[in-house]
Amino acid sequence: MASSFAPQYAALFARPWVVWGAAVLMATLNVFLFAFDRPWTASDGLRNWGDWVLTGLGLVRRPDLLRPWLYSGSILNIGVI
Repeated sequence: MASSFAPQYAALFARPWVVWGAAVLMATLNVFLFAFDRPWTASDGLRNWGDWVLTGLGLVRRPDLLRPWLYSGSILNIGVI
């Protein structure tokens, strides 16, 4: 069974992808994420961190704000860092 998938696995992971192909794949994924939920952005988590700091300083009132460690965008940013 595993040997039947070996050519497909080699085609996907054996050598680097061309840049434009990976970019088209990521752009298509982001369009579908935007259409059905929300886009995948790094700035979304940074905005949450900034809102959290400003709320802590008393400059902004955001009772609906999630803590950064509970917000998915923040978790993605920690993974990038």
